[in-house]
Amino acid sequence: MVKTQLKEEKEKVVRQSVDGEILGIFEIYQLLLEDSAFNHSLENELSSGMTRSAIKKTVMGIVETFEAMDDEYLASRAEDMLHLGNKVVRAIYELEGKKLHSITDKQIILFGNEVSVSDIALFGGDQILCPAF
Repeated sequence: MVKTQLKEEKEKVVRQSVDGEILGIFEIYQLLLEDSAFNHSLENELSSGMTRSAIKKTVMGIVETFEAMDDEYLASRAEDMLHLGNKVVRAIYELEGKKLHSITDKQIILFGNEVSVSDIALFGGDQILCPAF
């Protein structure tokens, strides 16, 4: 489900003629989602039956690993991992029948401590009046 959402968001960004660097972030999300260490850790945590807790524990373990890296580029991937974890949790909520996004064509001010490119891609370019970080 998350892979499909990422693909749809990337296609939306492509239609909006966005910079190639931004499109690269979607590739990073796909690679992280397909990472065997991530999936193995997640499977081990999910065996406890606590879905959201398992995702958080798995994601935070990988985030801590990225943050501890000496390479600045790799360390910055920790934020990408947090965003991916949030996408996975959102997908679980939606599978449970809970809708998190109900804004369709209204103009918005996008506000948050950590707003990802894929979060921005959920809305049309004309919808976002002002991103506030």
